Amino acid sequence: GKKASVYVEAMGKIDERMYVVRSGKRLMIFDPNICDVLLEKISDWEISDITILLTHEHYDHITGVKWLLEHFRATVICSCGCKRILDNPIVSVQDYYDVLIPPEEKEYYVGHDLLKAEGYVFDVHFTFESDYSFIWQGIRVECVAAPGHSIGGAIYTLDETYVFTGDNLVNGSKAITRFPGGSRKDYLRVTVPIIHNLKEDSIIFPGHGEMENLKELLQYI
Repeated sequence: GKKASVYVEAMGKIDERMYVVRSGKRLMIFDPNICDVLLEKISDWEISDITILLTHEHYDHITGVKWLLEHFRATVICSCGCKRILDNPIVSVQDYYDVLIPPEEKEYYVGHDLLKAEGYVFDVHFTFESDYSFIWQGIRVECVAAPGHSIGGAIYTLDETYVFTGDNLVNGSKAITRFPGGSRKDYLRVTVPIIHNLKEDSIIFPGHGEMENLKELLQYI
């Protein structure tokens, strides 16, 4: 609607999606990646306030957090489970490197110093244990912890309609629960019911792949 606009930036061959929601001079950024165009936009839009929301701790979804915090003051929000992993960056970065990154992509990540795991730390300013909601620019933001793909997974819903699912629901493949910290049991017990409880006409902004109606993506649970 008129309240906000959403911009998408896909990163590399693994197609990790950063979503930038803009309302006036404020931004809400889901899973930031490194994007020089975003710096220009923030300047052009005269942005004065940035909120960063993390869908989970896997480092293809956090590559731009430290970079953004070096350029701007921003508030970082994630689940308690996500912060627990981020507080031990050797686990959050190094362990997933060979699993997540295809060989042809490795040069990109080396170039961004992500493999110096002990150096990839940043402040998290607010965490939630199971669920939390707040109003942002007149939009109701609901945050729900959603383990399964990872320990620190979360699903964020804006005005009960626009849903940012991270990798617990992606477009084009079944949710992966085999990575370190993943749990098929938690996915089925906690996260699948959360997804099924979303409104039928929800628009899903997944961690990978194009945005789509919930109905179309239920096949990938």
